[in-house]
Amino acid sequence: YKVEVDGVISRPSMLVTAVQTYLNSKRVGDERNRRLATDGKGLGSNASGKRYPDAGTTHTVYALQRYLKVSRDGYLSGGNSTAVRALQRRLNAGTF
Repeated sequence: YKVEVDGVISRPSMLVTAVQTYLNSKRVGDERNRRLATDGKGLGSNASGKRYPDAGTTHTVYALQRYLKVSRDGYLSGGNSTAVRALQRRLNAGTF
């Protein structure tokens, strides 16, 4: 299926768990090159709207940024993230 390339994660738990599992299979670790937990956490924002890492873990964010070859700061902007856009494009192209 196609996803809208809008830079927003609408269902973090399912998408993030899939991202974590995929990155682990590619041996792309966190900022210390550790294996990622497949807990569906660490991307997007929490219920109060705080973005990560203000609200939680950064490990998945760093790993995703490393894999997508975008700037690595451990943050995903709330409304229009270059890393999320790159992920959405790769999902649509079947390359992720």
